[in-house]
Amino acid sequence: MKITAFRNWSPDRMRKLCVNQGWFTCGTNKQYDEMMDYVRAHNASYEDMAIVASMIIENSNNSYFADYDDEGLIAHIMYWIEKEVVITLFNFEATYK
Repeated sequence: MKITAFRNWSPDRMRKLCVNQGWFTCGTNKQYDEMMDYVRAHNASYEDMAIVASMIIENSNNSYFADYDDEGLIAHIMYWIEKEVVITLFNFEATYK
């Protein structure tokens, strides 16, 4: 049996995460739209998640961000994106001899 996985995310789930966490509160509407357009155009690879995390950091003013170094903060935000935004679907293909 061959198993493949497809990762996806949605702007609606990303918006909900940002609202719940108090993220992206300092960006403009244009910057926010650019982040959501990025989410629409990409498939939630780890690199994509890191780019979105960077966008969030650049446009947020959260006091607890100060507790992290740059890589730690990106990893922290990626954790929440993975947990709350990314959906992984699996495809099973039967293989016969």
